[in-house]
Amino acid sequence: NQYFGGTLGWDFNVNSPSGIKVYSVGAFDSGQDGFQNPITLSIYDLSNTASPLFTKSISGGTLVGGDRFYSLAVPLFLTPGTYSIVAQGFSQSDPNGNTLFNPLGSFSSPSVNDGGGLISFTGTSRWGMSGFPTNLQSGEIFGAGTFTFDNAASLSGQAAGTAPEPASVALMGGGLLLVGLLSRRS
Repeated sequence: NQYFGGTLGWDFNVNSPSGIKVYSVGAFDSGQDGFQNPITLSIYDLSNTASPLFTKSISGGTLVGGDRFYSLAVPLFLTPGTYSIVAQGFSQSDPNGNTLFNPLGSFSSPSVNDGGGLISFTGTSRWGMSGFPTNLQSGEIFGAGTFTFDNAASLSGQAAGTAPEPASVALMGGGLLLVGLLSRRS
């Protein structure tokens, strides 16, 4: 774990032709005891890093493994392209994970999940003092920002207890009405 208060990021590609939907964002919680101060998470499109596509500060959330996740009220849609998940706000009370710098003990490489090829990690980590991190480091070395996602064409990635999108409900309802009318005719 590392006491670094700058910005940390991981670059990834969205490979799915239909894109992905990001359902929650999360941050590494070294003590698995919550955050003393908010951690700010951003997702940048690497073709335009002037401003993030999305930013959210989290101070709590659901602990899964070593990360705290915050569910998004509306999923974030990412088209095919290259992006970076960036986290900021780590401190002495909330250290990030770093495979290269371990003053508090060991931190092994974070696990990655490509969703069966929906995304791929580029092998590049980023760090900086503020804003979009421009210093590059080879490998996925930081335990910092993370997210959950699914194929944009799939409804299976919805969080438990959520309803299908209104357009899907309308299509399903229209289809059932049509089936009912056709069966009544025969």
